[in-house]
Amino acid sequence: MLDTSLTQTLRILAVDDDPAVGQLYRRILTPRPNSPVAGASLAGFEERLFGTPATDAPQNVPVDLDVVSQGDQAVEAVRAALAEGQPYAAVFLDVRMPPGPDGVWAAQEVRALDPRVEIVIVTAYSDVPPEDVCRRAPPAAQLMYLQKPFSPHEIRQLAGTLCERWLIRETESKRTREEIVRRLAAAAETRDSDTGMHIHRIGLSAALLAWASGWPPGEVDQIRVAALLHDVGKIGIPDHVLLKPARLNEEEMQIMRSHTEAGARLLDGSDVPVLQMARDIALHHHERWDGAGYPEGLAGEDIPESARIVAIIDVYDALVHDRVYRPAFPDEAALAMMQEGRGSQFDPVLFDRFTEQLPRFRELRDQTNADASLPPARIAV
Repeated sequence: MLDTSLTQTLRILAVDDDPAVGQLYRRILTPRPNSPVAGASLAGFEERLFGTPATDAPQNVPVDLDVVSQGDQAVEAVRAALAEGQPYAAVFLDVRMPPGPDGVWAAQEVRALDPRVEIVIVTAYSDVPPEDVCRRAPPAAQLMYLQKPFSPHEIRQLAGTLCERWLIRETESKRTREEIVRRLAAAAETRDSDTGMHIHRIGLSAALLAWASGWPPGEVDQIRVAALLHDVGKIGIPDHVLLKPARLNEEEMQIMRSHTEAGARLLDGSDVPVLQMARDIALHHHERWDGAGYPEGLAGEDIPESARIVAIIDVYDALVHDRVYRPAFPDEAALAMMQEGRGSQFDPVLFDRFTEQLPRFRELRDQTNADASLPPARIAV
């Protein structure tokens, strides 16, 4: 069964210069052990790993609460959360927080950093014009007011509602991005029948290895999608090379190797994190740990970890499946061949994690092969 500790919580930031109010936020929003909120799950790691449709958001959502006392601290917290790929769903901002800048300034700065976040202005004063805040930190639909003193029920209900609204919006945005990626990956599928199920197995397997390596859930989800585009550069490879039913000669190998740089050019310039990761994977998944790979001859940890993960998964998947020029290798033979590359072709630490999880990779492979419709049946994690 899936370990519920792997599920991702929603993040809330509370900002108030009064330590007593900060403690009140903690008492209200921090779940007690064994409470319904503490045991709740948003969509679950399993849904994120295997791309199954999200269910309706729960009434009680698990919350990861941070509390700071100044507006400039709030801005830095939001910036750090975005850099970690774990943004806040909602920010509760006091207005007057001497000696630092006020909450209206903080709302403006937070909104500039993260247009998606829900903001709640919390104040005991009536001299803060709502229209001024809306003008400085639009849109009004993602801006609310709460009068002090507030009740625990108000905070709890408002936090739950805003988190659910944020989650619904993020889910729709994510589905749109994934649809674009899948359609782009599908263009590669139409060129090469070997590639079709291969790219889907790569995405799921890369997510599994990233999870086994301790990646946070948000980044596991990113690599699941980004890895679909690892061979997108093959769109530009001529048919006589891509579909040749025999081993390639040296000239043809040079043409085939160009798919890494072609894929990177196709994905260059995006500010979307999943496409930035996809670009790294497309360019570097044929690099080697010892520096003897291509196209740039990077070595060791200079190779992005996402590409090092896909390098292992890509070779394993290629070995255990039929190719146009040879039949599949048995599992034992494939693993023995890959073992020779530990520490030379492959990151040794990642390779060891791969071998530890090998039964799950085999199960995933068997399930995707048994059912050509995606997403495949779930496996236990």
